[in-house]
Amino acid sequence: MMRVDGAMVAWVGGSWVEVKSRVVGRVEASEPNRKRTAGTEPKTGTKRVVVTREVSSFSRLTDAESLGRLAMWETDRSGVTTARRVAAITDGAEWIQGFIDYHRPDAVRILDFPHAAQRVSDPFGDTGRGEGVGGGATDPAEGGGARAAFVRDGSGV
Repeated sequence: MMRVDGAMVAWVGGSWVEVKSRVVGRVEASEPNRKRTAGTEPKTGTKRVVVTREVSSFSRLTDAESLGRLAMWETDRSGVTTARRVAAITDGAEWIQGFIDYHRPDAVRILDFPHAAQRVSDPFGDTGRGEGVGGGATDPAEGGGARAAFVRDGSGV
């Protein structure tokens, strides 16, 4: 499992910067839980437990391309390049897709739930966060977003 993301952190002087991070771990699914009542044989439960082991992280205050190069040794050491299968859990940002392409282009890409829900609830990016799939300026104050274009020309919503 590989998780790549950026996080905004406060910088000296009051500005904010994005620190980019990569976290990897080995995912294991256990056998169904074995329940035991005092004095009896274990009973097989129905729940499987999924755990992530051997977790390692790598973070830098740098651009996306540099992060890819800088993380190469740690990514190799942690087994990502030799693993049979890799799942990459991301928020869908374009720079992250490039990172995954660089390290493990065959990784199964999984859009994390909060970002998937955001895209389903706001498919044209009209909330002003600039993350919609409609393309172009998405700040409603600037008249952006696909929905705003439909309204302006009278053909839509």
